[in-house]
Amino acid sequence: MCICVVFLVSMTAFAQKIEKSILDEFTNKPLIATSWTSLSSKVLYHTNYYSSIYGDYFLFEVADGDIFFHLRWIVGVDGIEKGMKLLFKMTDGSIVTLRATHNFYTSREENKKLEAVYTGDFSALGIANNQVAQMRITTNHGVVLLKLNEKDAKKIEKAYSLIQEEIGKY
Repeated sequence: MCICVVFLVSMTAFAQKIEKSILDEFTNKPLIATSWTSLSSKVLYHTNYYSSIYGDYFLFEVADGDIFFHLRWIVGVDGIEKGMKLLFKMTDGSIVTLRATHNFYTSREENKKLEAVYTGDFSALGIANNQVAQMRITTNHGVVLLKLNEKDAKKIEKAYSLIQEEIGKY
């Protein structure tokens, strides 16, 4: 019995969810964020000297009526400048193009952690049976290609659907 309770508690502790959701009284628009979710992407190509990217995490956020995709690495990417692209290749072959909202650089104090924020047209993420298969990230040191497994693709799909459901509540 004790093992079952521990298992259920650990399962809910890492489940994707809406972490924050309030109505911004300044703009009368919702402020929404999902929980950080890990990715275990396979690196297909990396122009930097790292052989892989460690500690990939993402979340979706809504602010001022726009949707943002946050991507965090612990090691592997040194910088991303405003306007650089993050591309999602969907299973139907379509491409979703997102662009970095600002300049993002690692910090030595933060163990080379980098968090970049992207925005663009996310509508393809809402199409049934059309998941993210690969990601192409343009960085200051070139291109990173990541292949997502089905589990990670479903994580992105689920987080996006949670955001859409929460937006619908407002």
